[in-house]
Amino acid sequence: MPTYLFGSRAEWEQFTRRRFPERFDVYSRIRSGGFTEGDTSVSFFVNRATTLATLAHEGWHQYVGARCRGPVPAWLNEGFACFHEAVETSTGRPRFTPGKNSHRINSLRDGLQRDDVLTLRQILETDAGTVISREDSVRTQVYYAQTWALVMFLRSGVNGRYASKLHALISDVAGDEYRVRESAARLRKHAPDASDAAVVFEEYFGVHPDDLNAEYYDYLVRTAGY
Repeated sequence: MPTYLFGSRAEWEQFTRRRFPERFDVYSRIRSGGFTEGDTSVSFFVNRATTLATLAHEGWHQYVGARCRGPVPAWLNEGFACFHEAVETSTGRPRFTPGKNSHRINSLRDGLQRDDVLTLRQILETDAGTVISREDSVRTQVYYAQTWALVMFLRSGVNGRYASKLHALISDVAGDEYRVRESAARLRKHAPDASDAAVVFEEYFGVHPDDLNAEYYDYLVRTAGY
């Protein structure tokens, strides 16, 4: 998994323009960190903490690009990338502490204060590239924070009610079962007013995202200490 880390944003931008010209317009709007194409990540140094978090975030995307054979839901991909960002190195070895991601917690708080958080369905239907293209830095950070919070919510919230279902989704994504189950769910449950993302989410978690939105919002509030 090739990893490029540049000492400055200018060097990163020059390389990105040359290596990924067709995607440069989107990538050039990244203000801090980096991106991943397939199994290759390209990042630039900001400071020690931010750069370690970026490499961990992009490392997840690299792993997915190298190992997953089928499609990966955007919210799951970004949520687990953020899940790996909180790293402590006080013992000399990295120790991941996903529940202590202060950067994402602060972004959640900003979104709640602005009354500008996305609904659960909106999170499922949005991808990072679309958010970045809007050039709203606060909304972009809120989106990433909400994907992180959604993974945390499904993994350990509501007394772990959805943990086994999340594990099943991850297992399917790792192989090719997700593609099959996704197609079957669309054929079996799709209604004219339902999005594919909502249908597939209900297939795995047994509840429509609209019906889970209130619990998810409450979790955001508690996590942000708002």
